[in-house]
Amino acid sequence: MTDEPHSALYLTDARDLWWNADFLALLARRADFTSVRHALDVGAGQGHWTRTVARLLPKGASIVGVEREPRWVELAARAPAVDGVPVSYQVGGAERMPFADASFDLVTCQTLLIHVADPRAVVAEMTRVLRPGGRLLLCEPNNIAASVSRLVTSPSVDVDDLVAALTMQARCERGKAALGRGFDSAGETLVSLLDPALVDDVQVWLNDRCTVYAPGTDRGSRTELADDRRLIEVGPLGWSLDDTRRYFVAGGGDEAAFDGLCARVWRIARARLDGLVSGRASQNEGGLFYVLCARRRA
Repeated sequence: MTDEPHSALYLTDARDLWWNADFLALLARRADFTSVRHALDVGAGQGHWTRTVARLLPKGASIVGVEREPRWVELAARAPAVDGVPVSYQVGGAERMPFADASFDLVTCQTLLIHVADPRAVVAEMTRVLRPGGRLLLCEPNNIAASVSRLVTSPSVDVDDLVAALTMQARCERGKAALGRGFDSAGETLVSLLDPALVDDVQVWLNDRCTVYAPGTDRGSRTELADDRRLIEVGPLGWSLDDTRRYFVAGGGDEAAFDGLCARVWRIARARLDGLVSGRASQNEGGLFYVLCARRRA
């Protein structure tokens, strides 16, 4: 057992590699960051997205990251400053934040809503602290789509193993949601979380980042491979083994089949990683990572 928060598995510097710089600049133009003076990042973790957004804001703006885990707030606060944009953090939960109504020009989150029991309530709270005319920016993935992109084109993966792996992940994702720990492939649900009486001018885009695993590729792909390796050794789908079992059963899976399925998923995941790390295999991988922007009605 460990006393690390659940999020410790996922908060690594690989997060700084999730976006292309030119796409971020385009995103800032689309969402009109030039008008932002006060911004909020909800579920800030160790501050990776907070600092990324800060670098896109005009000089003189400020951004606050709110995060429920005190140790992440302490760690984020020790990160290097962002030139011209004060960045601060404070402890607080996404469901009930310590801010007055209409406090911010921009309220954003990244991979938060896939981890909360009631994402609609969190989006409502984010909207509450957004000033009229301000921008709501939600960035959330469909994680099972990323798994498909990793496995479906590999000729070394047996079709039955592929179906087993995707079935196991789908059951685990549904079970995780049933246990109130969030739905990992919630990217497509973002529009349904909005209150149309409170927001308009809704737009949705896709993050255009694609990772390339091939000989001679940059440090970023090697960093992401190392992150993948670490997660796979924790559990076959990136959750701890105990959590994976719990989610699988809650999602309607047969517990008697669990160990055998784990062995199959681990085998194909490790074979993929071994091929990429050794250079015997090359692959480009994308996914579905949605970016929703909406305006708070006056």
